[in-house]
Amino acid sequence: MSQGLGYAPPEVGREGYRNLAMLLLGGVLCLTGVLLINQGVDLAKELGPRLVVSVGLLATGCLLVLVALSHLWPGTVTTTALFVSGLLCLVGSGLAAAEDPRGIACAVTLTLIGILLIAVGVRAVARSWRLVVGREEGVRGRRGRAHPF
Repeated sequence: MSQGLGYAPPEVGREGYRNLAMLLLGGVLCLTGVLLINQGVDLAKELGPRLVVSVGLLATGCLLVLVALSHLWPGTVTTTALFVSGLLCLVGSGLAAAEDPRGIACAVTLTLIGILLIAVGVRAVARSWRLVVGREEGVRGRRGRAHPF
């Protein structure tokens, strides 16, 4: 130290600020997703049983058509019966939603977008938290493999 050289702390890069901003952004995305799901559920309460019947028939019809097109059971009679019953469920879903299709579509869309925002927000928070804490490599799982997030 007698030569005039002193200790200079390492420069703080912008990575720390970026990781903190991503952490906050992920939290805001999660909060926004929760609010959207709440709005979708409130709208679904107003619609009542029409929404439940419509979405239930839609899901059932899609699954029956998917099973029929996958040919899981041998025979054309079984496949045709599954496909026709799936189409009838889809038509029934449309008829159940015919009174207020905009409300049903809005409630389902708000809820799905909320779920998507929460999933993206949690992933962003997990990644940025790991970087803020300083573990830049993958977090080791129980079996020694790195998790994808």
